Amino acid sequence: MSQRRLVRVLGGSGVAALAFLVAGGGAQAVPPGPPPFQPAPGEACTPSPAWVSVGATERWLTSAPGSCIRQAPNGGWGEVSAGGSGPVSPATPRLVLRVGQTVTFHFTAAPQSVVVLRTLASPRATTGRAYRLSPTNPTWRVRRGSGVLDIQTTQISAVPDGYPFPPRVAVVSFSAVYRAVGGARAAHEEE
Repeated sequence: MSQRRLVRVLGGSGVAALAFLVAGGGAQAVPPGPPPFQPAPGEACTPSPAWVSVGATERWLTSAPGSCIRQAPNGGWGEVSAGGSGPVSPATPRLVLRVGQTVTFHFTAAPQSVVVLRTLASPRATTGRAYRLSPTNPTWRVRRGSGVLDIQTTQISAVPDGYPFPPRVAVVSFSAVYRAVGGARAAHEEE
């Protein structure tokens, strides 16, 4: 995807995201196609898109519902609930991973805190094994298991041009479904 297309896809937060990527804060490539949720023209939405890379495979992560800020016809500003899908939806990537393989998480808006990865046994699980990942190099070495990868961090919220208030720090959450296999059973990277 070209840098110009990335800015168009990411809407109001695109310029900051592009600066983050060019500065080396993320991968040089993004997944094919648009992210699972795109803001409407004139909106700025949080969370900004994120994706996972495993080897040469890049997939968009799904996010929990966030919020979008847009200007009303009367000139005022409003915040509305944004897309997002909860922990698992049809758009959530399904990954088949090899035990010992390295998974890298990429964020179009720089994380403002440590990245927490939880491996949950199912979408309904409320607890799981937690890993603290560096916000500058969020990687995870795959261990045996299967379930949901729940990735949480904080981002500076996106705001549209002309918005009269400063951005705030927001907690954001992303998801992928995974199955870890060992040896020859993992001949492919994704289903």
